[in-house]
Amino acid sequence: MAIVISPETQLKEVVKVFREEVSYLRMEYEAGYLKAKQLTPDQISNVRRDRRWYWMHEQDMSYKVIFNKEGRKTLDDIDGVIKAIKRYEKKLRTEI
Repeated sequence: MAIVISPETQLKEVVKVFREEVSYLRMEYEAGYLKAKQLTPDQISNVRRDRRWYWMHEQDMSYKVIFNKEGRKTLDDIDGVIKAIKRYEKKLRTEI
């Protein structure tokens, strides 16, 4: 959760938003969003794996090297590594 301000924002506007909306939004978030977003242990391990592969790729490792080093354990071909890294990149760019 964030309160976005601009150079023209006045303190009284921030205080008003905080007092009138934050508690409601917090309750709504906790009641709905958190429960809907519970990840299974398999999903968590996949996210960790995808993150590790993403950073390996960011350090100029090719998809093929990543597949040969780690992907062979769980995947049939290099396309799985590519898809996992692209999926992780997409999640990083998702607007909050």
